[in-house]
Amino acid sequence: MKKKVYTIATAHLDTIWSWDFETTTSKYIYNTLVENFALLKKYPTYVFNFEGSYRYELMEEYYPKLFEELKGYIADGRWNVTGSAFENGDVNCPSPEALFRNILIGNTYFDEKFGKRSCDIYLPDCFGFGWALPSIAHHAHLKGFTTQKLAWGGAYGVPFDIGKWYGVDGNYIYAALDLNSYYFTFKQLRDWDFIQNKLKKNEEYGLDMTCAFHGIGDRGGAPFEESVKFVEEEIKKNDESDIEVIAAAADEIYRVVDELPSEVKDKLPEWKNELVMQNHGVGGYTSRAIGKRWNAKCQELADMAERFGVMSSFFGASDYNEDVIERCWKRAIAHQFHDDTPGTSVQRAYRRSWNDYAMSINQLSGEIEASLAPMTQLLDSSFCAGIPVMVANPVEAKRVSPVKIKLEGIDEKHVRVFNDEGKEVPAQVIGSKNGVKEVLFIAEVDSLGLRVYDVRASKRPAKAKSSLKIADTTVENQKYLVTLNRAGNISSIIDKTDGERELLKKPIVLGLFNYTGSKHWPAWEMNYDEANKEPDRIPELVSFKIVERGPARASFEVIQKDRKSEFKSYICLTEGCEYVEVYNEIEWQSMRTLAKNRFSFTAENEKASFDLGLGVIQRENMNEKLFEVPAQKWADITDESGEYGVSVLSECKHGWDKFDDSTLRLTVLHTPKKNYRIDSMQSLMDLGLNIYSYAICSHTGEVGEYTQLQSKLFTYPLVGVSMKKHSGPLGKNYSFGSGSDSG
Repeated sequence: MKKKVYTIATAHLDTIWSWDFETTTSKYIYNTLVENFALLKKYPTYVFNFEGSYRYELMEEYYPKLFEELKGYIADGRWNVTGSAFENGDVNCPSPEALFRNILIGNTYFDEKFGKRSCDIYLPDCFGFGWALPSIAHHAHLKGFTTQKLAWGGAYGVPFDIGKWYGVDGNYIYAALDLNSYYFTFKQLRDWDFIQNKLKKNEEYGLDMTCAFHGIGDRGGAPFEESVKFVEEEIKKNDESDIEVIAAAADEIYRVVDELPSEVKDKLPEWKNELVMQNHGVGGYTSRAIGKRWNAKCQELADMAERFGVMSSFFGASDYNEDVIERCWKRAIAHQFHDDTPGTSVQRAYRRSWNDYAMSINQLSGEIEASLAPMTQLLDSSFCAGIPVMVANPVEAKRVSPVKIKLEGIDEKHVRVFNDEGKEVPAQVIGSKNGVKEVLFIAEVDSLGLRVYDVRASKRPAKAKSSLKIADTTVENQKYLVTLNRAGNISSIIDKTDGERELLKKPIVLGLFNYTGSKHWPAWEMNYDEANKEPDRIPELVSFKIVERGPARASFEVIQKDRKSEFKSYICLTEGCEYVEVYNEIEWQSMRTLAKNRFSFTAENEKASFDLGLGVIQRENMNEKLFEVPAQKWADITDESGEYGVSVLSECKHGWDKFDDSTLRLTVLHTPKKNYRIDSMQSLMDLGLNIYSYAICSHTGEVGEYTQLQSKLFTYPLVGVSMKKHSGPLGKNYSFGSGSDSG
């Protein structure tokens, strides 16, 4: 039987990198079309692969005549739509929901425009691949995954040429992981040691095939004509050779492997772990921090907008605005490109990125309001003596959480808030400007529920029972007693519900490291030797004061300084909440500096758990191969006894390390030394205002659903909407989670 070599012609295109989006649309998209059309006409066996339906949308919009010609080549199988996705995106920072949307949008477009879909995830140039990816691809009915990037330094090496990659849920897809560089011109093929070695190795598994890229990268266009001509000449030799050369679609090998006998497929090599990078790309978990935060906000608001839109349309209160929600998702996913969200492009490109994020945030906020406002007509607020407020819970669990709302018509200094049973709840005024008061109160709302609260003006503070206490250096609620030291750092967290257990071994600090970074890839990479140590310095205290002392929330404001950088933190406890929240504003002016929050716990374990968004992965203490690692929303150390653990919940930061058995560190900012090879203003990266939050949450037993829920409560707020007094058909509260009226 002949052995087979599937050659995959490609021309990878970076939507932005050392150029901006305008250059891509005006030059590189055009070049990709016309240069490949010329080769397709000249070489009958030439087959081209190009990924990302976003790029096809740009072709359709900017080059409609060429797009019509393209349709013919796709119909003939000469030009293949590849990768299934809307954008050739990063897969570490985006949420699983965003990755599913990316695939759904991409293959839907390919189907509608060309009557074709691809069955692969095609990411030749991304910076590491999380363990959730094969699970997501499997559930999206895809068959395979292709990359060459692990050759740049995968933390686990390159596990195999062609095999099975199992995801965190135990499902697998096929994967081709050893394709050499896509920036390659064939000068030999059948006699190439690289190909011969792969064929020999695969033969051990009963597999008579391999695959390889030829083409170019980064700027699109087409493979060099030399390689296209060479492949055509090699194909002509098929009849006289024991190796068959195939000009292939990128996903063709997965379709072929999937049809092999089960006894062959059962022998394929397997990988049951993540495929992240050792160094290249690990800085991208943190670089361009503003974009990371806005990306996270877009994902959360899009999810909330859809949930509330479905609720509202269920009762006919408003239409489910699918077009706007999808447009906002597409706008956000477009910037999850692997040189955009990871922060490795030129500075000017981020003007568009961040403007688009802001546009989607505003639109999605408007959609949430447009869905909830008409739903106020459905609830009964006739019992209210003050201003009725409908509180909506976007989370699929009953919760006790704070809700913030701005209200007019409150003439007194204070407010008192009552639920639909006439019981007063903790409440306080947290801001007042131009006759508008911002009110914070504690609401208890059922799963995916709606509930009416009565906000009344008052000459005196709220009388609701509250466990909150705040003194000179301590703040306390029903679950935690938190103490700050003289430097303004949290030095103790006692879990009152778990035998007065102390959670901290050392104070929580923001450690600053003298930092050079990578000489060749400043925003992409981090330096193990510079990170694997204690910090060089810690910011010093400037001021420390109590700023909130209410029954709903109590908090300290701490201001610290290091050289020209200022660090402002608000350390908060809220009545009824089960996490300690820290909100941070950093005016960052620290050149050649790395910043990491250190969390040293009394819980000790050689392994820590890191959130994948879809499942959890355990990793050991940092080492040279695996020192800076990604996570979605939290990381956790559960004590070896299994009795308790402590989690750090992250609003928008994705880079972590496990420094020792009891210490997690969250990477906040890194601004490397100026690099004259590739800089793109990366030596000035993140100077200015940076905002982020984290929270501490303890649990008994193993980490699991409790931490996942607390993370969602931390980032998905209750939403308050003022309403008029009237009777409504759903009563005073309603739960979509239970499907029945609970009022």
